[in-house]
Amino acid sequence: MMLNSSNKVKHRILSSGDSALAKQYRSWSDMKEYLVKLYKMTNEELQSKHNIDSIEKAANENEKEISLKSEAFTQSYEKKKVTWKLIQGLLKPDEAAVEVIRYRTFTKCCPTDTVFMLS
Repeated sequence: MMLNSSNKVKHRILSSGDSALAKQYRSWSDMKEYLVKLYKMTNEELQSKHNIDSIEKAANENEKEISLKSEAFTQSYEKKKVTWKLIQGLLKPDEAAVEVIRYRTFTKCCPTDTVFMLS
């Protein structure tokens, strides 16, 4: 769901006709990809090359600016409270939603091999 939402936002921003916003979005996306590469590096590699904190800060500032400029971007990354009513409203007449809760049992202080599923 999140990937689909992210792709929709990307498409909306890039096809919005606002070249400055599209450029800023590409810059933000490039920074995030670069951060992923940096996170995979060892400490030795990082010491000689880059300061992750400053790149993270720049990416976060860029994200804030994009959020202010693009309602679609803000809405897709905004945390929404999901309720059963919301899920119910999204279901088609022939669909159902099942919530599964998994929990372990404990004896004194240690978990057992028993797992219960509730639905």
